[in-house]
Amino acid sequence: MSEQPSAVEWEPRPTEPLHVPEPPRRRSGRPPRLRTVLLGLVGLGVAVSILMSEFTDVDVDTQLVVLTALIGSGAVLLLCGIGAAVREARAAVGRPNP
Repeated sequence: MSEQPSAVEWEPRPTEPLHVPEPPRRRSGRPPRLRTVLLGLVGLGVAVSILMSEFTDVDVDTQLVVLTALIGSGAVLLLCGIGAAVREARAAVGRPNP
């Protein structure tokens, strides 16, 4: 009599987990920069003034709108910069020197 081959036992093996890449993150979770928002608002103001002067009977001085928007956004940036410097100085008071 010939020997019959032994049955091969099958054992399930764990598989590696599926690698799912993480979604891209924003830059350190920070909100948009103030200067980017202000530049967008200046552009929006110029666009609205041009559209108003082209499609309505209202006479809008585009140069005055641009000048006013740039002066206003410059003042806002200056005030926010001063505020950030004051806030940083107040926060640094309680920190030890490195």
